[in-house]
Amino acid sequence: MTRSELTPRQRECLIMSATMTDKEIARELGLSRHTVSLHIRQAMARLGSSSRKAAYRELAEKPLYAPSSIPPEPKPYSPSLVSS
Repeated sequence: MTRSELTPRQRECLIMSATMTDKEIARELGLSRHTVSLHIRQAMARLGSSSRKAAYRELAEKPLYAPSSIPPEPKPYSPSLVSS
């Protein structure tokens, strides 16, 4: 693996971060919130991105990853869309 390649866990955490908080990702994957944050920061560094959103876009544009395996960028959260 070269320095610019992401580990499967880094890729997973970064993809999940588009729609979930670190705490939610940690709960889902059985990791600590700190570990999730570390995976995402390392992914951002490897992709040369200064934000999670930019890293997510960079990941989606990499030819190594099939576009169908990367979900589209989510729309901004809207409380009115959440049902009780």
